[in-house]
Amino acid sequence: MTTKHGVFAYLFQATCVTMLLVFNLISDLFMVGFSLFLGVQCDRLCYQLENLKDKENIDIKKLAEYYKRILRFARNKDRLFGTVYFFFFFASLAAYSSTLFLLSITEPWTFRFFHMCEYVCAIFGMLFTPCWFGTTVTKKSEKIPMAAYSAGWVDAGKNFKNDLIIFMNMVQAPIQFRAWNLIPLSLESYMAVIKTSFSYYTVLNNLVEN
Repeated sequence: MTTKHGVFAYLFQATCVTMLLVFNLISDLFMVGFSLFLGVQCDRLCYQLENLKDKENIDIKKLAEYYKRILRFARNKDRLFGTVYFFFFFASLAAYSSTLFLLSITEPWTFRFFHMCEYVCAIFGMLFTPCWFGTTVTKKSEKIPMAAYSAGWVDAGKNFKNDLIIFMNMVQAPIQFRAWNLIPLSLESYMAVIKTSFSYYTVLNNLVEN
């Protein structure tokens, strides 16, 4: 009876782990796809701004509306993934610090040691993905003001220049994904999590030694 219960327990655990794996994989794939889409839209807007030809007949307001749609899509993406990645930041922080501590007290070159090393690498990769693509979108959106300035406005009419100034003021702030509107999904945040986890690991290690 005990063996039978153990088999059911392992099957239940394997099912839960598989479901979590699929959920995390789907979330990351959606996040990557949305980020790539936003990056392409920013590149397209920069291309349109840099290659304006007949400036008297170009309506900057249409490009402004196009940029607003990009921002709207980015906000919808934040609402979809913001809460998930907010809790994932703290879960990663706890996982890093606790696993590093367990690694320090585990006998090296054993199965348990390599298993925990693999776990740490997996968590690092899962958090690195949204931070990397979030930084990529931010850098692409930062090119929009310079692309607008490169539109060749010197010989354009006064109305075009006024509209271009308003548009440049609107696009000064880059697009930045945030976890629950608090933590930016960027490589800086990623490094902050790693540094903080090492700090907590040091605290845990000192507590045990004392």
